[in-house]
Amino acid sequence: MSQEIICSIIIPVYNGSKFIEKTIKSCLDQTLRQKIEIIAVDDCSKDDSYQILSQYSGMQNVTIIKNEVNLGLMKTNNKAASMAQGTYLLFLGHDDMLEANHVEVMVSECDENVSLVHCNANLIDENDQVFSRGVNDTMQIYRNFFINYYISTRNIVHSTGALVSKKHFDMVHGWSEVYKNYGEWLLWAKLSSVAKVKYTTKVRALYRRHATNITNTFVEPEVKKELYQYRLLCTQEGSKNIKNPFVLLAVKLTNIYINAKERADAEKNS
Repeated sequence: MSQEIICSIIIPVYNGSKFIEKTIKSCLDQTLRQKIEIIAVDDCSKDDSYQILSQYSGMQNVTIIKNEVNLGLMKTNNKAASMAQGTYLLFLGHDDMLEANHVEVMVSECDENVSLVHCNANLIDENDQVFSRGVNDTMQIYRNFFINYYISTRNIVHSTGALVSKKHFDMVHGWSEVYKNYGEWLLWAKLSSVAKVKYTTKVRALYRRHATNITNTFVEPEVKKELYQYRLLCTQEGSKNIKNPFVLLAVKLTNIYINAKERADAEKNS
């Protein structure tokens, strides 16, 4: 490493050949490039993702890895994070992108008492055209102010572009590997229990929506059943942060309603 690494951008890749070059380029074009490392891990793609990634092997502060067996998103993220040298971690989808000043802005929002900084995202299509915004900024500011309540009832963090303190990431033992391909909400809940969570409107990530997004599978009956169990785990974890009995009651009542609705929906589709 030629300089101290401030941020490690971790990119798990699975069949990402269509967009991975754009994703990598957006990381290479960062204003803090000399203080950023990029760790891309191919998780046994069936397309030519690894061949594309190999073109970047040997570049300054770029590490390209290929898993010997398919590990899934969570184990792949943890594997890359164990190698990371940065003070902060940024996990980026193999089809998403960052504006050139993204890391610089997000790092400026951090201090030693912050475990997570999250931001909004512009939704882009397959041709990089913005067609919508991820969340409402005013609502996100409000939700983040009451983070303990909201993180205990739903996942309010837009993960694309979020910056995580590696110190706090290690403190909560990284990504849970209970579920193979999702665990963001659970990580945010754990991070919120050990330090401050911030929301910034100073920058937006670029989140790509297309036919092969993993979120498209969330409507499948078997996946919905698994997501229901995952939701229970996340709400239990989030509730550990709450000491105020009135807030805890509000969380329990909210979750009773949401759980009943989702359980009925899961059974309806079984």
